[in-house]
Amino acid sequence: MPSFATHIMGSDISYKCLGNNKYKVVLRVYRDCNGIVMLKSLPVSTKCDNNSLQKNIQVIAVSVKDITGINPPNVKTQCDSGSFMYGVEEHTYEGVVDLATLNCCEITISWSICCRNDNITTGAANANFYSEAILNKCLEKCNSSPVFTTPATAFVCAGNNFVFNNGASDTIDNDLLTYRLVDPLSNSNKTINYTGGYSSQMPLQFLDYPNVNSPKPKGFHFDATTGDITFQPTMVNQVSVLVIEVTEWRYIKGAYVEIGKVRRDIQIIVISCPKNAIPSIEAEGDTVCIGEEVCIYVGSYDTDTEDSVRLFWNNSIKGAKFKLLKSTDPKKDSAIICWTPKEGENRQAPYNFIVGAEDNAKPIIGRIIKAIQVFVKPFTIPTIISNDEEQCLETQNFTFINASQRKAGEKYYWEFPNGDTFNTNKVDNYTFSQGVGSYTIKMSLIDDKGCIASTHTKIQIKPHPEIEISKTGFRNEFCASEIPYSLLPLPGDAFFSGDNIVNGNSFKAVNIGVQNINYFISENGCSSDTILPLEVFKLPKSGFIINDTVQCFDNHNFDFINTSSANSGRIDSSFWFLPESSQRIQSMDMYGVTFSKPGIFPIKLVVQTNKGCLDTAVNNIVTTSNPNADFFGLKEQHCINGEESVLLARQEGGIFVGNQIEGNKFIPKQKGKTKVTYVIEVDGCKVSKTIETNVRPAPEFDFRGLFNCYKQPITLDAKFPNSTYLWNDGSTNATFTIKQTGKYWVTLYNICDTITQEIQVNDCFYAAYPNAFSPNNDGVNDIFMPFVENAEKIKMTIFNRWGEELFTTTEFNKGWDGTYKNTPVTEGVYYFVTEIRYYDEHHILRTEHFKNTITLIR
Repeated sequence: MPSFATHIMGSDISYKCLGNNKYKVVLRVYRDCNGIVMLKSLPVSTKCDNNSLQKNIQVIAVSVKDITGINPPNVKTQCDSGSFMYGVEEHTYEGVVDLATLNCCEITISWSICCRNDNITTGAANANFYSEAILNKCLEKCNSSPVFTTPATAFVCAGNNFVFNNGASDTIDNDLLTYRLVDPLSNSNKTINYTGGYSSQMPLQFLDYPNVNSPKPKGFHFDATTGDITFQPTMVNQVSVLVIEVTEWRYIKGAYVEIGKVRRDIQIIVISCPKNAIPSIEAEGDTVCIGEEVCIYVGSYDTDTEDSVRLFWNNSIKGAKFKLLKSTDPKKDSAIICWTPKEGENRQAPYNFIVGAEDNAKPIIGRIIKAIQVFVKPFTIPTIISNDEEQCLETQNFTFINASQRKAGEKYYWEFPNGDTFNTNKVDNYTFSQGVGSYTIKMSLIDDKGCIASTHTKIQIKPHPEIEISKTGFRNEFCASEIPYSLLPLPGDAFFSGDNIVNGNSFKAVNIGVQNINYFISENGCSSDTILPLEVFKLPKSGFIINDTVQCFDNHNFDFINTSSANSGRIDSSFWFLPESSQRIQSMDMYGVTFSKPGIFPIKLVVQTNKGCLDTAVNNIVTTSNPNADFFGLKEQHCINGEESVLLARQEGGIFVGNQIEGNKFIPKQKGKTKVTYVIEVDGCKVSKTIETNVRPAPEFDFRGLFNCYKQPITLDAKFPNSTYLWNDGSTNATFTIKQTGKYWVTLYNICDTITQEIQVNDCFYAAYPNAFSPNNDGVNDIFMPFVENAEKIKMTIFNRWGEELFTTTEFNKGWDGTYKNTPVTEGVYYFVTEIRYYDEHHILRTEHFKNTITLIR
């Protein structure tokens, strides 16, 4: 039993175009299950040929399968920790790369890992593993690589025939594929040399070694057109490397061009197996015409007594169908493959159907995989070249040539849209009578087998441009001018020529009268021309007069009288352009024109004749500036009898007018609003300016300063024009509400003065009268006197019972001591009368009369 290193057994890379410089990259890696475990992602490099530009991506593992190929199926390999001593897994990785930033056409997609198995016996042991694919991203049609559709074979049986095809298939682009065996690589452009006389063309021991060309089953046979490999290995435990390179070819401009490459690199191990005859495949290729169906019968037979056989294919031709036929003998199997090639699928190289048959030998099944070739005729691909793809209708002259690689016995047949047909190799001096449009010309090739291949070419008949002068902006009447007129816009590529034409599209109208010019137009390579007449007219004479060119600004009024005349035709319209107007004014004359400010103003008159000719006249007018009536020194507010103001004029020479003016002084004597006007006249222009001021009075109070009594809240109103207020509690309103007795104050101030008023609020009027007193000089109740508060005046009179007046007083603190004329009176009852004046809570002066008796006790 051989030993195995823990490394990679093989790999291949393919790619699929996704558009917009994006490609799906598929990396398949073949792992010896006795070795390492594969990672979940691997690095793949894409780079230009010169290695100056490179972009790396990570491809992600998407699937894994056992491809050891043993029988019976329920026997596990080393990939499943089974009893079979070998095992190979195919790991598939995928990723997308954007190649837009790689500024080159040919790009190498590659990956590398260390290392190959150390038990390789033909020269690659422990070498670095490297695999690559070549991609061309500059093709007109984006390319996808071929893919290998049959599992890579790692184990072959010594003494058994080995017939194998990797099943390279390109069903996306249907490109031609060729094959060759190449050396393995350890790095880009670095090959691994075989040892012991082995090479890529004979990588291991085979029957009749080293005679590779010995008849089968001897020799080592490789078919470069199909990729078939046939040999019989002879050395057990020999381990070698076999690398097949598949090149893609595409038919471009009459020749096959190489457009890409892929490789499959696989390690082959020769093991000892029971002698087994591999199944046979019987099938014959064929040649078919485009549009005809070809059906190929495939039969398979196994000579081993115990074996059965099964046929399969790899769906390697787009549109082909594979159908298994029923068989009662397990040692036989058969199928039929049918395909109808379409137009354009003819080519010199054959198409390959990859079919296979396998038996149920143990432990390694016997398998044969080979290609069956189908040729699609005619082999010559018809090609047309023409002298032009598009021409103009009136000057058309086409030549069509058969550029195909002609073969003996081939015939050619031309078909034109109007029904014309030709059997010649060349159609010369042909014109299309159908007029403007797109036309398809068909050429068919008929080979000696009767197969027909066709190709087409399209031409375009273009119209000559229509000469529509009305749409060019051209006019046939001009006014005399030294400045060239533009004759544009011109459609397409057009120009004028003739006398006084400047730069092909401008006309200098210097010659009065009728003249001719040439007009040429070209669109899409087709041209037309014509002769155009035009006439040049004299210019009119513009002019006007003014009633007075210089006027005072504040009462100016200008009249402009049109005096223009025409030299050709008649004056059709007159337009005035005034400096303070953004629009032209159409009028014969202009009357009563005024301006918003003094100055010098240019007045322009443009007259136009019925021929469209213009002339301009310009005259200046002047509005004399007003004198400056501005003055200063007057305040916005003054205080009556306050400081006088000296008035100063910006421009001297005028007078100040007003009811409180003395010369150039304002003396505030009367309150209220008043106006001051400054009047000045210079050179007949009289102007004035008026400024208003307000003479304010000094502040004063219009409410009483003393309130006699308090019974309910009192609202004080200190309102005075243009003043501010401050009460004793800090409030600043004009009014203040008193809610209890006491002393209050308010300060009122404006620009003229500041005053303060105190307010005293007392309790209201009150009076009480005793009913007896004892004037005995004992210091107790010796005087009869009423108790009175908050009164203004008092009068009290005492009477005896006979009505005789004994005592009178008007003082609040003076009472009766019980005497009359300094003599004490007797005990008894006496009468008294009081009259008291006081202010009530509404500040109204009132009088109280009171009569009662008083008893005098001794």
